[in-house]
Amino acid sequence: MKFRFYILFFFITSLYATLSSQSNDYLSSLEVSIVTCGTGDALYSLFGHSALRIRDTLGGRDIVYNWGTFDFGEPGLVNQLKFGLNFLTGKLPYILGDAPYKYFQEEYRRDGRSVEQQVLDLSSSQKQALIDALVINLQKDNRAYKYDFYFDNCVTRPRDILEDVYDGLTYPDLDQPEKTFRELLHENLTTSPWTELGMDLILGTLNDDIADERGQMFLPAYYQSYLSGAKNNDRRVVLAEKEILPQVSTSESGWFTPQLVFWGLLLLEIIGTFLCFISGDRGFLKWFDRLWFFTLGVASLIMIIMWVGTEHTVCYNNYNLLWAGPWAWLYFTRGNTRNLSLCLTLISSILVLLCWQLVPQALPLLVIPMCMISAIKSFRLLGWIRNMDKAVLKFSAVLLIVFLQTDITIGQKIDGITLVSPPREYQTDPMVALRDVHADWVALVPYGFSRKDSPEVYYNTATQWWGERVEGVETSIKYAKANNMKVMIKPQVWIHGLWVGDVDYKTEQEWKIWEDSYRAYIMQFVDLAVKHDVEMICIGTEYRISVEKRESFWRDMIAEIRKVYNGKLTYSSNWDDYYKVPFWDALDFIGISSYFPLSDMDTPPKLLLSYRWGKHVKKLRKFSQKWDRKILFTEYGYLSVDGAAGKTWKLEKVVHDLDVNEQAQANGYDALLGSFWDEDFWAGGFLWKWFPEGYGREDRMKKEYTPKNKKAASVLSKWYGKSGI
Repeated sequence: MKFRFYILFFFITSLYATLSSQSNDYLSSLEVSIVTCGTGDALYSLFGHSALRIRDTLGGRDIVYNWGTFDFGEPGLVNQLKFGLNFLTGKLPYILGDAPYKYFQEEYRRDGRSVEQQVLDLSSSQKQALIDALVINLQKDNRAYKYDFYFDNCVTRPRDILEDVYDGLTYPDLDQPEKTFRELLHENLTTSPWTELGMDLILGTLNDDIADERGQMFLPAYYQSYLSGAKNNDRRVVLAEKEILPQVSTSESGWFTPQLVFWGLLLLEIIGTFLCFISGDRGFLKWFDRLWFFTLGVASLIMIIMWVGTEHTVCYNNYNLLWAGPWAWLYFTRGNTRNLSLCLTLISSILVLLCWQLVPQALPLLVIPMCMISAIKSFRLLGWIRNMDKAVLKFSAVLLIVFLQTDITIGQKIDGITLVSPPREYQTDPMVALRDVHADWVALVPYGFSRKDSPEVYYNTATQWWGERVEGVETSIKYAKANNMKVMIKPQVWIHGLWVGDVDYKTEQEWKIWEDSYRAYIMQFVDLAVKHDVEMICIGTEYRISVEKRESFWRDMIAEIRKVYNGKLTYSSNWDDYYKVPFWDALDFIGISSYFPLSDMDTPPKLLLSYRWGKHVKKLRKFSQKWDRKILFTEYGYLSVDGAAGKTWKLEKVVHDLDVNEQAQANGYDALLGSFWDEDFWAGGFLWKWFPEGYGREDRMKKEYTPKNKKAASVLSKWYGKSGI
């Protein structure tokens, strides 16, 4: 939310006096908008911001009303300390401020943050009611309010005023899956892992409540989405939506993450304990022991103070104190008191790990290595080193069981990329670049071809590109295996001037010709897969009509493949007809070409896209449960152009007329992977697509799907790198 103070340039009372004497024609000239601002890198800007804008289209006056400001007070050390104390304890009042819109927009332009506007449909009487409400809110006794992070902030204040003005505002059912407040926070913290960990450690059980429709609106992007479809007496309240400033500011988590630190410290503790057992000397571990218990003690004090010493209700009832209790300070005493500290630390750590699912709070997963470190340290420092051989085995077994019980899924996603088949042999190893972004699967597409006037499928011809022929596919497989990558062969038919989804032959004879030639096409690459132990085959792509009309053909071919091939099988359906495929039960994955349109904005922010993914996540989860198969995105991708998250198939036809927009592409990939990564029903996917070195046509790459040498490359590396954590 926005926490900066704006100097007051205009007095709302003067505006009110002027307007009260004007006619309805003058009121109709006022344009009222909700302004939604993108996220930034600073802590206060991680969740975006909302404000109310009123523009006089005749007189030129343009004011923004902002409920995210506060008064720093008078200069001086005492006053500043008082300000800081009020801020930390949750007693700092927030203030409604008004300022010329141009200064508001300029600040966001400097910060590289997006500004988007939703123009509201208000009658003259409703505009007058809004101005009346602002007059009351700007009075000296009313402009300050007690801020609440979830329920009374810079988003909920203008929302509540507009609901009163409309007197009957209804929001759309966005079919959003249930999310807790904590999960909503996490959506904004994917590039701020240290902030995410810190918030998870001080936030209590309230944050694990399910956020209902109104609860979700504490985030600006969520309110923006709800307002977009809101109605007043069956009439949409948003007249127009406009992107004023694109999102330029981006942040990356970097390599120094909490995962690296705490899993690394666990490894250090295990190695140190082993060396201590061998040598009998723990001298080199003393500094680590002292630092660890000091850190636990400080963490416990912060949690206690935030719980009992502040008015931040979101920090109440914090079960992190179970494993990071104040008894850690007793480590710095001597004798039995110190042993008591070690025993309490050992017992609490083991209990938290064993009873992980019973704790009424979503503890951060990094508590697992933290508890393991505490348990191993306490075990060692208590001096239980006699019969160490047996003790270590037993203790290690307990830790292993606990680790397995925590339901951690590591390295189970299919981090795939589709490699474009080159026209000639590779100049360099094509898999190295894929490995650099942490991909561990590659999809190879040996195209087959048909004509609109003929059902026969042609393939592996001398006129085809080298990479699409058997020879090229075989070479690509060898490169992949040499780089320890898994392979999916995805034979795909291309017809000039016709989408294969529309293939619908009129006679049984034509269908028979197509079936025989298509089966031979697929089986040739099945034989190649068997020869080289290829892990997966996609048996077809987007044959919308064929899969419904010729189900028996597809089932027979699957059965034929199963006789000789032991790997996984899938089929690639289009995003809008996956539910029409009748033979998912015969395959291992539900394959989907994931080109769901989400937004036509030039550069929609990641949070907005994540929100709009919500309804698709819910539907796909149910569909996965229905068929008892995981969802695999056999294709997913975004062009690096304006409007990349919209209707991709239409953008492809006018791509030469569109401006390059790497940020739109990066936001698309980030939102998709962030929305699905933690979903058990989602097996992973194959990004479409990556061009090998020497492919040529470099002038086209700037707008192509490939993230190579673009902002999206770091996004892909970030998410695909998680499988190696």
